Amino acid sequence: MNGLVHPHLERIDRAIDALRAERLRLTGAAPTVAYQGVPGAFSEDAARALAGDDAHLQPLDTLDDVFQALSLGVAEFAVIPVENSLAGPVPRAAELIRRHGCRVMAEHSLRIAHALIGCPGATITDVRSASSHPVALAQCRKFFEAHPQIAQVAAFDTAGAAAAIVCAGDVHAAAIASTRAAALYGGAILLSEIQDRRDNFTRFVVAAKA
Repeated sequence: MNGLVHPHLERIDRAIDALRAERLRLTGAAPTVAYQGVPGAFSEDAARALAGDDAHLQPLDTLDDVFQALSLGVAEFAVIPVENSLAGPVPRAAELIRRHGCRVMAEHSLRIAHALIGCPGATITDVRSASSHPVALAQCRKFFEAHPQIAQVAAFDTAGAAAAIVCAGDVHAAAIASTRAAALYGGAILLSEIQDRRDNFTRFVVAAKA
């Protein structure tokens, strides 16, 4: 994945921008865009890139919650990660898009740079576990091979894991998330760019109710 967008998708993006502008003109209300995770998640970055700064972003715990919000009309759009260049397809993403009969409106490839985040005062020699979303953990296999003393712990979200370890204040527990998540939640960046390759991209799509 090289982050380039097909010209046809660029036309769709322009149409979405025009519809968004018309909605704002007529109603004064920005569209609601659901994504899985908490503020600081890579899905939030993708949502901002795809939906624009005027959109109202709705963070939700699981992909099922995101599609339910779309089905119930709580959100008009959903931003869904579908495939990572290192870890492959995101589990259940394509299945949920098909099951809910969603229209895919546009897509965006986002570069994913993972950092090892500890609570303030922690050092990498303190760390005995690192938590993150399973897809993020799969992008950091070489890091775990090089640090066998650090156990992998699955969490519902990258940024959510960062928030949790900072809140707990345990120097032995770290998270794998973005540097923006570290800044948002007051975490210490112990190592940066720990994904297996620097050219690590996740493809996100904008889905709408059919």
